[in-house]
Amino acid sequence: MLAESFATLVSLIGQYFSEKESRDQVEFNDFMAWLIKKNHHQVKTLIDQNIGATNELRSLLKEDHKMISEKLEKIERAITSYASTIQGFDSLAKAINPTASLSKQAVSILEQFRDARATRALEMKLHGFSIFQFTDASGKLDLSEPQFAADDFNQLIKLGLLLHEYNGKGGSIYVLTRAASDLVKN
Repeated sequence: MLAESFATLVSLIGQYFSEKESRDQVEFNDFMAWLIKKNHHQVKTLIDQNIGATNELRSLLKEDHKMISEKLEKIERAITSYASTIQGFDSLAKAINPTASLSKQAVSILEQFRDARATRALEMKLHGFSIFQFTDASGKLDLSEPQFAADDFNQLIKLGLLLHEYNGKGGSIYVLTRAASDLVKN
């Protein structure tokens, strides 16, 4: 129910903002009244019962209209990317937003982290090729399409599934996030 509640709330915030003019000041109480007007009493009750959600929503609604729109677009891209990895939702996600899906190689990278019980991989360049060696577990990443490694790593970073750090010599280290671990759990 929590996942549905969050997705529903995000969707309703998007609908609410699409009905508002960008110049209009958005207020928490106006949003709550809009929920009632649109027959979303259950969502309003969930917000009313959760002080943390109430406070965060108040803060979010004070932000600039353009900033909220950008955040909503980022959430939409992330959701369709996640959904593109789940059988039954994959085709729908790709039909709605073909550019936001994770490639099979990107999913494989996360699964290889999981299978090796690794959290960090160091990129080592050898004769023009990159090798991604786990630093906290044995093994390395096996890439089926090494020519698209940079694209896949950038997509995983953009979605918050990997973090990008540098070692003391300036080499790239890719760090698995909790969100990525949750995505590829068995």
